[in-house]
Amino acid sequence: MSSIPIPEEILHEVLLRVPLVSISKFRCVCKQWNSLLSNPSFVKSHFDLAIQNEKPNFILVIDVENGYKIIRVNQDSLLSCKPDSECGCEPDSECGCERCDESSYLRYPFEQLESREINILGVCNGLLCLLISVMLEEGIQDIICIWNPKTKEYKELPYPPSEFSCGVKIIENCSDDGFYYDSSVDDYKLIKIVPISGELMLGVQIYSLRSNSWKNSEKFIPYESSSLHRSSGVLVNGALHWLLITPGNRTSNVIVSFNTCDEGFADLDATNELGRLDECLCLLVGSLGDRADLWVMQKYGVKQSWTKLLTTTKELIADNNFMSNSMPICTYKSGEILMPNLEGFVVYDPKCDKAKLITIRAICGASEVSEIESYIESLVSLGSFTYVGKHDIIEDISQES
Repeated sequence: MSSIPIPEEILHEVLLRVPLVSISKFRCVCKQWNSLLSNPSFVKSHFDLAIQNEKPNFILVIDVENGYKIIRVNQDSLLSCKPDSECGCEPDSECGCERCDESSYLRYPFEQLESREINILGVCNGLLCLLISVMLEEGIQDIICIWNPKTKEYKELPYPPSEFSCGVKIIENCSDDGFYYDSSVDDYKLIKIVPISGELMLGVQIYSLRSNSWKNSEKFIPYESSSLHRSSGVLVNGALHWLLITPGNRTSNVIVSFNTCDEGFADLDATNELGRLDECLCLLVGSLGDRADLWVMQKYGVKQSWTKLLTTTKELIADNNFMSNSMPICTYKSGEILMPNLEGFVVYDPKCDKAKLITIRAICGASEVSEIESYIESLVSLGSFTYVGKHDIIEDISQES
């Protein structure tokens, strides 16, 4: 019986719904499929559909005795661990059951070097932007790279300029960063907001993956950094957000937003902490470790829309009442809230005011979890053709005869 060709539009719709794990294999079927599945438009459409249907997974950076490790945690394993689940775990206790402990170590770029620190500068469309501090013969060196954990492809970025064209020097090792996709020019970008020498202002540097180069803004912004460490921007409503300080008023922080399309800055609100909850800006504010309040900005940009979602005195939350920009927090249909913790995650049920610590066996023995980010896997290519691991070489099928 002769085969009947499948119309390309139908094939496109079918393959859009194929799990990501099968896409790489399907590229080997024939040249037509490889061309379709490698098309950036298809990759984007497949990812957009995955956002609607898939639960994000988590990337954890853990501090261990001999350096750092990166692990991936499946969110389904966390979802299965509830106070009323079949695993029998009790509320307000640690959970170590097998279903709640699915994780895997990931090999990451420059892992073979002695890493002294790993910072996640941002996550976008399945790509992670990492800053890895490594020990070399000449001393500690910072390496910035963009990495796709799914395909293992990575690209090392050139280091940003150390000064602006006007001669103003940049203060090293302290910046507020943000990684985003600029849909107007189909480009991935990294923004660095950096303190400058001798001025109570901040400078702005932007890296473009398309051009593989940095540009310095010639305009400085009238703020100071609110942190002595690096912090990543919170992406909400198409804008990145940081907590900065207005010079002359160091008693309160200001939420400053950066529009990723027109690359402009604006004040949004004043607060003490910053995070994201279900695509809304949120705050997790504590009171001397006795209680924690969770606030949500229900209408973006409207100060009066800040609403207190809950108050709890549970030690698992109140004693960890911090909100790092790199740490995810989300709610489930059941009403439970997933929060970060230095030992893993906390599942909090506001209906009965019960909290449970979910420990991950893979991080036992680590001093702490230093970074947590949520992400959805994708096949976005960086065009670098460099991959993690000596033997992890992915063939470029499009170049085969």
